[in-house]
Amino acid sequence: MDDRWCILRTGGARTLPLASALAAAGFEAWTPSEMVRRRVCRSRKATEARPAAIMPTFVFVRARHLADLHRILRLPSNPYPAFSLFRYLGDVVRVRDSEIERLRVVERRALPRAQRPSYQPGAGVRLSEGPYAGMSGVIQSSNGRRTMIAFGGWMTIEIETSTLPPDAVEQTQPITGAAALAA
Repeated sequence: MDDRWCILRTGGARTLPLASALAAAGFEAWTPSEMVRRRVCRSRKATEARPAAIMPTFVFVRARHLADLHRILRLPSNPYPAFSLFRYLGDVVRVRDSEIERLRVVERRALPRAQRPSYQPGAGVRLSEGPYAGMSGVIQSSNGRRTMIAFGGWMTIEIETSTLPPDAVEQTQPITGAAALAA
């Protein structure tokens, strides 16, 4: 049950405050968000960047916190923004990490270009999803938008950097020389 999440429902304007309040209280809580540019009040030209929920009303919390969430809901005065547990046929819905990974990809794609990860050429990578799942390679180049990966010198592919999970890239010294060709 460690890789499962339960889903909380709340009002659209309460989505980000609920996720941050639960995270501040020690819960592993997450909601996909992005930075959006909005016009400053009564100004035609001035804008500001503000966080916004990609899926308003949905907050994901690790299922191991379910007992604590039930306790919070039974309190006479809830210290968090109002929420309810998402249920189906009377049972609390639980989803796996793999089921929300696509939401994480959408969130990474929404990052401004300056915040997108750019990986070091020569770093090792192991792909876990898609048509190249299970294959290991070496990063040839990465510009934040696209990443070139070589697989043992016999095949090179170009993928969107946002689809490459950060934990797939080895954060060690770049692979060089004959080891890079063998990867």
